[in-house]
Amino acid sequence: MMGKVALSSLALVVAVAYAPLALPRELGLLAVPVLGMALARPAWRAAACVALIGALALIQLEARLAERLPRPLDGATLDLIATIDSLPDADARRARFELIVEGGPLAGRRFATSWYSPATAPQAGERWRFRVQLRRPRAHLNPGAADLEAAWFERGIAGLATVREGERLASAGGGLLATRAWFAARIDAACAGLPEACGVVSGLAVGRTAGITEDTWRALRRTGTVHLVAISGLHVTLLGALAAALASAAVRRRPRISARVPARIAGAAIGLVVATGYAALAGASLPTRRTVLMLAVVAAAAVLRRPAPVGTVLAAALLTVLATDPFAILAPGFWLSFAGVAVLALGDDARHGPWLGPLAAQRTATLGLAPLLLIWFGAVPLIAPLANLVAIPLFNLLLVPLTLLGCALAAPLPSLADACFVAVAQLVAWSMPWLASLGAASPMITADARDLVAAGAALIGTLWLLAPQGTPGRWCGVVLWLPLLAGAAPLRDGEFDAQVLDVGHGLAVIVTTREHALLYDTGPASGDGDAASWSVEPALAAAGRALDGVVVSHRDRDHAAAAPRLARENPEARWWVGAGVPVAATDCRRGMPWTWDGVRFEFLHPGPAGPLLGNDGSCVLRVSSQAGALLLPGDVEADGEEALLAAGVPLRADALVAPHHGSASSSGARFVKSVAPRVVVHSAGWRNRWGFPRAPVVRRYRAQGAAQRVTGRDGAVTLRFRRDAELELTTERERRRAWREP
Repeated sequence: MMGKVALSSLALVVAVAYAPLALPRELGLLAVPVLGMALARPAWRAAACVALIGALALIQLEARLAERLPRPLDGATLDLIATIDSLPDADARRARFELIVEGGPLAGRRFATSWYSPATAPQAGERWRFRVQLRRPRAHLNPGAADLEAAWFERGIAGLATVREGERLASAGGGLLATRAWFAARIDAACAGLPEACGVVSGLAVGRTAGITEDTWRALRRTGTVHLVAISGLHVTLLGALAAALASAAVRRRPRISARVPARIAGAAIGLVVATGYAALAGASLPTRRTVLMLAVVAAAAVLRRPAPVGTVLAAALLTVLATDPFAILAPGFWLSFAGVAVLALGDDARHGPWLGPLAAQRTATLGLAPLLLIWFGAVPLIAPLANLVAIPLFNLLLVPLTLLGCALAAPLPSLADACFVAVAQLVAWSMPWLASLGAASPMITADARDLVAAGAALIGTLWLLAPQGTPGRWCGVVLWLPLLAGAAPLRDGEFDAQVLDVGHGLAVIVTTREHALLYDTGPASGDGDAASWSVEPALAAAGRALDGVVVSHRDRDHAAAAPRLARENPEARWWVGAGVPVAATDCRRGMPWTWDGVRFEFLHPGPAGPLLGNDGSCVLRVSSQAGALLLPGDVEADGEEALLAAGVPLRADALVAPHHGSASSSGARFVKSVAPRVVVHSAGWRNRWGFPRAPVVRRYRAQGAAQRVTGRDGAVTLRFRRDAELELTTERERRRAWREP
């Protein structure tokens, strides 16, 4: 019964969270008559529990939306006093942290904060006086990429802050956050000689993963071992079980103690305390909270001498999380954490014995979590069972114990503690190249799982496949996977898609044909590396594509920032570049056409006499077939447009990515009339300082009858060119959610 209540409550909270508009909290009053019936009739208690959790979700939804930065303050610069309430992630360029405001109209609100080139890096727990520019929590939206707006809402972030000035008012006091910061600083100092592995050690000790390099993340993602680098439920469970076993053994050796407190109860209590302490050291992430709740139920059952079936334990933990933090469901860790335990319990792999059991468990976990991995990340590495078979023992039997031993010795024996941290870092540094090579050779299952109906069918199919032996037609569950794996209808010859990604002030466009993918420009640099890492690569991964060609229109960093890195990582791709781009490649010139899968690609500019200077030397690419035409003009301005018009090249196109982000120096009247687009996409950041797209440009395209979209406002824009259908236009922000910024 508890399992049915938990699943019903989960379905109701999902409906509240993913509704396109915020449901009014008054709907929660519907729970009142249900609660009244439960008082009179015990049969209504299950329904009352579900209704109560739904009402709590509605109340918390309204409360979190009300806590957001008020719209009149969006973009305002204010003075405020705040406390640093996270472990700062600081480098030579920027410090990032979360602060909680003290006093004033924003008191108690949490802001995700960036401080560029701080004179003094803030530390966890310190009080500061800041002058900050505030923004509402709006993020880039791209296919396959992490949804930062959902993550911010789940963490209770009221807005984003950029520090202009700061003055420290008080040093950090004591408490858990200061303890975590002290351990993190100790690890950073000890592992300074192995910076590529230091972030992993810090993640295992205190749950701080900000220092992990992009190369390490890529190797972990490609092998399905990401869950091991932060303190996971498995780490906490193993530590709690070890502490419980040692405590039970110690009590049994002391007859006087065991006569008063049974060894079983003492072990359960000590194990729970140790597991709770480790989870707190990690910052109480969702997987660790779930694990502690489950261990608490098991400990209570031990004290009460009651059986504790896995299903009951899991349901009790799920109900507790939904009642106290319903919007934890927006985090991938929620689903992967609970589903991981559920599928392993359902699989019953212990029957395979001590040798085949672990391999069978990895198979079960890979199959059971595959739909969720596709929903959240768009890809599942097939090598994951093998990689985890090696990585899980490495982490849980060696790296985690060594890390915790270092933490235990950090105060009394700091030199020995440092040796432990260095040993862990060295082991990580030795194992990462192996994981990277394994991941590079691993095929991936990919799917666009934004179709929730198809994703739901795959989940049901998985449960069917994992049903106990003897269940009729178990393997028919494979059929329910087909809609998800099939995805959209495959492209035919002459058809193509174009995704204009949301990269702020910059440009990155992915054009895909039946068998090929081309990237036009790589996007700008950012505080998180380059835009290609958090926009282009996730979109390609979600589509299951590799780059066959790259065009970098010109050397400006908002178009070419990732070009050198992508050139190193995609040596098989063909490259065409504009003047000054620091990549060994073919210079783009008018009259260089090629055809992929019935789609013609042709450079229209610059001419053979040589490029114009700066923006006007951009490579202008026209993509066309019987399904339609797309024009990609880079940053050409008035002189470049006039050169195109004078050359007499075919400019007419169904869709146009506006030149130079919609600036007033581009999109002249003659150019607009010659292209005559039906759809125009302006690749421009939200509320950018240049005011792109400029009003006169918007008016010119509107007079031409073109539909217009702006990536900063609408998210990534997808254009679909089909032979027997009209040009289709969709945007990422069309997928409305109650917590998403309009």
